[in-house]
Amino acid sequence: MIGHHHLLKIQKRSRSNRAAIVWRQEEIDHFLQHAPVYAGRVLIAAAETGLRPGDLRDLTRADIEQTAAGQSRIILRTQKSNRRNYASIPVTPRLRAMIDALPAAQHHIVVRDDGQPFKTANALGALIHHWRDEIGIRKELHFYDCRSTAVTRLVRAGCNIGELVGHMGWSLAYAAQMLSRYAAIDPDMTDGILDKVLSAELRRAALAAPVQNEDGE
Repeated sequence: MIGHHHLLKIQKRSRSNRAAIVWRQEEIDHFLQHAPVYAGRVLIAAAETGLRPGDLRDLTRADIEQTAAGQSRIILRTQKSNRRNYASIPVTPRLRAMIDALPAAQHHIVVRDDGQPFKTANALGALIHHWRDEIGIRKELHFYDCRSTAVTRLVRAGCNIGELVGHMGWSLAYAAQMLSRYAAIDPDMTDGILDKVLSAELRRAALAAPVQNEDGE
């Protein structure tokens, strides 16, 4: 026992930012081609949903519901530390194809090679890292980077803050922070600004133009 913990409540001097590290599509395809099917399903589910490992491990068919438009979405109460948020995640075509290929009796979306649920969230990362190294994919890629991969796809698709909040289960403030971070590391994401400005100018000019009658006056 010690009388005083000198390292208690010391603030971090630096913070790791892995937002720029994402799984490229060719790396995902290479993984799916060479890794076992059950491991590939873990990678697909993680990259398509952006769920944290713990939430992904617990994801079941019961968490998927049909929308009024006939599509599917995942409704899941996510958990990080002591904060609980709900995420609403559309089921992409690639994820839908993976789910449709699962054995009918499989309740969990991702399982081990013996068909049983993963016992810990860390087991998912260990599995992906093992086959990453076995296949020869760059070692800087982590399983958790699937989350950045999913966010990058959303941002590049033009999703707004509200959509990020609903998809990722973030708070509004954190979603704004993440949008700022991704825009800073990927200047291409701001290329659409010029198109929006030009479109706005054209609309303004059209509204300001005098209306002509049928005689052109």
